[in-house]
Amino acid sequence: MKIFGSGGPFQIDGLGGACTHTSKTMIVWKSDRPNVDIEYTFGQVGIEKRFIDWTGNCSNLTAAVAPFAIDQKIVEAKEPYTLVKMYNTNTNKRIDAMVPVEGECTKYEGDYWIDGVPNPSARIDLKWYSPGGSLTGKTLPTGNPKDKINTGMEVVS
Repeated sequence: MKIFGSGGPFQIDGLGGACTHTSKTMIVWKSDRPNVDIEYTFGQVGIEKRFIDWTGNCSNLTAAVAPFAIDQKIVEAKEPYTLVKMYNTNTNKRIDAMVPVEGECTKYEGDYWIDGVPNPSARIDLKWYSPGGSLTGKTLPTGNPKDKINTGMEVVS
């Protein structure tokens, strides 16, 4: 927790950026599971409270785990693209990443743009296997595509 500066609202003495989208961690290792290259565990780090929520996942960091595995030689790089088969231990779900490589390293430069990101980069494609219901057991937690909730307030459509 100290590395993130958790316990204070600004995380001044750590790596966290005082907001939830910059206070995250991933633990990554080579997998022993069949047909899986790496496993990872995601943690959402608390800002003011010193805690880590281990129940979810993060798509941005999922996309980052695959290049990490290639660059750390956990997964062998194969040009022009390397398929990295991943397993998220928080959700017990499989995800594949297709990562561009040059030589033995991830190719980071590219012309792919993502909304909200100021610069282009190489494209990393993710394929999620049965992503629904990882936290609740159902894709639609109530079982209904649409629910009406009585809040006691008038709703204007």
